[in-house]
Amino acid sequence: MNCHVRSAAILQKRSLEMVCSHTSCPASLELRDIDAVVAWSETNRLAFNASKCKSITFTRSKSPILVSYELAGSPLERLEYNSIVWDPQEKLYSVMIEKVQRKFARFIYKREYGYYPFLYPSIFVSGMVGLDTLELRRKHVHMLHYYFLLIGRIDNPSVRETIHFYVPDQYLRGSGRRRHRLLASSPSWRSPHGGNCPTGRAVPMLNDFLQRNLDADLFFDGVNIMSRHILRYLNNFN
Repeated sequence: MNCHVRSAAILQKRSLEMVCSHTSCPASLELRDIDAVVAWSETNRLAFNASKCKSITFTRSKSPILVSYELAGSPLERLEYNSIVWDPQEKLYSVMIEKVQRKFARFIYKREYGYYPFLYPSIFVSGMVGLDTLELRRKHVHMLHYYFLLIGRIDNPSVRETIHFYVPDQYLRGSGRRRHRLLASSPSWRSPHGGNCPTGRAVPMLNDFLQRNLDADLFFDGVNIMSRHILRYLNNFN
């Protein structure tokens, strides 16, 4: 590439990845880098498809710096925006999403350890740089979303009406060890497509989560405790 950019540019066979640290490269310089790459592509008649360009943030900070980027006047979408809806069940499309993070994780591994992990498994590379897989993160957000729905943090009556709870009788809190019942009955659908909807996947996962975590209480434990319970469950059983 003959254009001058401050970000690290990785030119793949049919894609371009730009990586820059927020601490060493201000947002204004990053935006200039993007403009420079766009100008270079137009000069060489290799126009970018803005709808296929995404941004992803890698940080261990609890208060990450999020910058809005634009490509040729069009805002770039973040990779995990609206993950409740954007969660494909077909293995083909799920792997296509994971490939983006796997390339990113290998580049971060090279930055941190000094060499590119050609022969290392992707799950090992992700673990070494402190990244959970996108599939695990989507399931975590998915289950937390329905947990918030059940405890009233999210108001969505139309979705709540599709969840049919089991209400046990002869049950008093503190009256000895209680039987750990299922939370709700699994919804029935007319087609596999309906069974892959968010509610159709969330209810069986929550039922299985409660069966395997007898100490978890959706309506008593705090959000942070429940989030850790769910993340531990996904790491061990999914």
